[in-house]
Amino acid sequence: ESQKIQLHLSRINALGTKEQPIIFKSDSELSSPYDVNVLSIRHGILIFGNLSSYRRLEIGKDVTLMNSTFSEVGECGVCINSGSPTVSNNEFKSALRENIWVKGASPRISDNIFLNSNGAGIRIDPKRVGSPVITHNDFEMPENDAVDILSGAEFSGGVVSFNKFSGSSYIKIPCDSKIKFSQNTILSLIFFNNIGCGGSFTFESNYWGVNDLKAIYMEKILNKDINFKINIPYILNSPPKDVGTRG
Repeated sequence: ESQKIQLHLSRINALGTKEQPIIFKSDSELSSPYDVNVLSIRHGILIFGNLSSYRRLEIGKDVTLMNSTFSEVGECGVCINSGSPTVSNNEFKSALRENIWVKGASPRISDNIFLNSNGAGIRIDPKRVGSPVITHNDFEMPENDAVDILSGAEFSGGVVSFNKFSGSSYIKIPCDSKIKFSQNTILSLIFFNNIGCGGSFTFESNYWGVNDLKAIYMEKILNKDINFKINIPYILNSPPKDVGTRG
């Protein structure tokens, strides 16, 4: 891997337009998700980019990515390991592992479209200190993980709100997670990861596609432990206003 192309940028201010995006892609006639090994941006902003054919893009704690397209990715379309970068109004088309990877960070991820791919939409390992804000995204990912949270016991947790989760996609949550789900359209299936732990998890007000609480418990929430309590105090009768991307 060390012999492959790596591009490390200390700072970038790349301002493309819708008509003339900034294009980064492989020059190979038969491109692959591993043509470029690592891209990294420590500081700066990228607007209207079109990035493809790379293994991973690592961004720093204050980077902003907007109005861009990410496709043909090997590992993570965007990898976030620190700080609170902004990932907004982008389109994630295909990634073999995950479109966005968050480890111990607190990014704002908003107004993005995640299309069906082999990997997850957003995969998160909070490492107790991470508190991501995931809001106003569209997850069109049938038979794939829309949001996959790997660990819980966070100090504060994060927020998942005003997102649209398509049917037959999956949301995976540790039973000791403190992340808050509120004002989403949840047509996906819910999996709780840690079998054998007690306690409880509460979903705040969300639209589930059905108004029958028993049906939600039986059909939408899977992998439940008998000693684990799931609370749904209120069910929205219709999708929240402004749910999903805001253009």
